[in-house]
Amino acid sequence: MTQITKEAILAALGTVQEPELHQDLVTLNMIRELEIQGDKVSFTVMLTTPACPLRGKIESEARQAVMSVGGVKEVTIKMDSDVPNDGRMRGLVNMPIRNAIAVGSGKGGVGKSMVSRLLAQYFIDHQIPFVGFDTDRSHGSLLRFYTEFASAALTDSYEALDRIVEAAIEQPGRRVLVDLAAQTQEPLVKWMDESGVLDMADLSGIGMNYWHVMDAGRDSVDLLKRLLDRFGQRVRYVLVKNQLRGDDFGILERSGELERALGLGARVMDLKKLHDAVVQKIDARNSSFWAARNGGAIDGPGLGLMERQRLKLWMNHAYDAFARIAP
Repeated sequence: MTQITKEAILAALGTVQEPELHQDLVTLNMIRELEIQGDKVSFTVMLTTPACPLRGKIESEARQAVMSVGGVKEVTIKMDSDVPNDGRMRGLVNMPIRNAIAVGSGKGGVGKSMVSRLLAQYFIDHQIPFVGFDTDRSHGSLLRFYTEFASAALTDSYEALDRIVEAAIEQPGRRVLVDLAAQTQEPLVKWMDESGVLDMADLSGIGMNYWHVMDAGRDSVDLLKRLLDRFGQRVRYVLVKNQLRGDDFGILERSGELERALGLGARVMDLKKLHDAVVQKIDARNSSFWAARNGGAIDGPGLGLMERQRLKLWMNHAYDAFARIAP
């Protein structure tokens, strides 16, 4: 096994430029808490402002640089900020995070709407402000289960899609959650290209996150490849391996696309299988996860005691995964 040294990691990071200051991260003393454990490397990149619009670019280039070091298999980067005490950055110190989260799969029947609903409930339970947008004309999951938090965003209307970006800019700190219906990716990409959405996001400090929900089949891997080809480093990826739709992800692991996504900074989570009867009862009553989890709720699905227990364990496991990703 190749011995990884701090000197080798710092040499690699010394090739990464801070785009606005035109010096490398090491010279600028932006690399902190560098640790090496076997083939895993972790460190903090200390920015000069929490609202740095180029943080995504810096993180991606730093990750690529370290992954190029022989023997490195996994890189964990924490993006933090160290604000000067002379008052120059006053007013930005407490600027909330702007995060837009699109949940998609490129096809139907993968469980993407389940992930959107679970994220919505996670935000509610953790008192994280958010607004939802649903691109499904007829069976919108967020509109159906979390009506008070969601509105429609039909992909054939640029004005409706514009509201997604405007919502992120208007209320910093509020997450913007978008449930992408099957077959909406092409019109969405067309709107993004013609409207300069990613450029606007960079300038406004909006983190553009794509949660790619996958089953165990070949189609999900092919759609992931298309996604990475299209957006490259410009989007932050979360790969959700949905065990409700299969538990053998060998096709993904052998394809090379998982390794490629990790090289672009993607994070991966497993969504455990939930008993089919519980899912069917929740969906049949158009019930939120809160109502399903709390047996006395009037609009709950009438789950039995042990069914509620299984649901709580499943949600806790998902919440732990979400917390590590920090949506």
